[in-house]
Amino acid sequence: MNIFKWVQELVDQIIKQVMSQINIINDRVTQPIRGMITEVTGGIWKGDGATKFVNEMTSKVIPMLANITGFSNNWVNAIKKAQDTMTQAVQQATSLAQGLTDVFNGIF
Repeated sequence: MNIFKWVQELVDQIIKQVMSQINIINDRVTQPIRGMITEVTGGIWKGDGATKFVNEMTSKVIPMLANITGFSNNWVNAIKKAQDTMTQAVQQATSLAQGLTDVFNGIF
């Protein structure tokens, strides 16, 4: 296995781990909070405390979680783009090297 393939596989593993963390934020944090908001607005809890809770969750907490997942998704997309660029560069370099090898083999 060449070094570029190894690096690509390592980066793929890191991307999978980041995506897993994004899913954890959504599945174990954001969705349960949304469920609590639904229950509170459905009447399970009433009063100023309930209103403040819903407002805090919808205006601060959920947007912060969305920022975290958005940043993470942007990071993953940037890494994938860099990885694609690296792959193209390796392919071009390999092609050029093969062309030079063919030229030298034709001479000697």
